[in-house]
Amino acid sequence: MARILIADDQEDILSIISSVCVIDKHEPRAESTPEGAVGAFVDFGPELMILDVNMSHKGGAREILARIDELGGTGACRVIVMSGNVDEDAASMLREDRVQAVVQKPFSLDSLRATIRDALAT
Repeated sequence: MARILIADDQEDILSIISSVCVIDKHEPRAESTPEGAVGAFVDFGPELMILDVNMSHKGGAREILARIDELGGTGACRVIVMSGNVDEDAASMLREDRVQAVVQKPFSLDSLRATIRDALAT
C-alpha cells in the first residue's frame, strides 16, 4: 500500500483516480489546487504524486514541484504527470529524474493502474 497524492482541477478525474487507488489498496489524497497539493505533500508524505500539468488555478505540475523544491524537494517521492494535451512542455517533464511517466487524458483505467504500479516499482 502506498500513499498517493492526486492534484487535478477536475473533480471527476480526482474521483476516478482516487477510486482506482482504493481498489488497488493504496491510500489516496485528492487536492484540486496547487496550494492544496503543496500543503498535502507536507502533511501527507506521499510516495507517489499524480499531478495535472495545467490546472485552472494558475499552476500545475511544474509550479507544484517548484514550491515543493523550495521546501526541500520531493525526496524519494515518485511523480506521474497528466495532460489533456501531451505537448513538448508535458513531454519535457520526463527528462526530470523524479517524473516516471506522462499520462494522456483521457486514459483507460487499466493503463492508469499499470502506470501507477510501474512508478511505485522503480
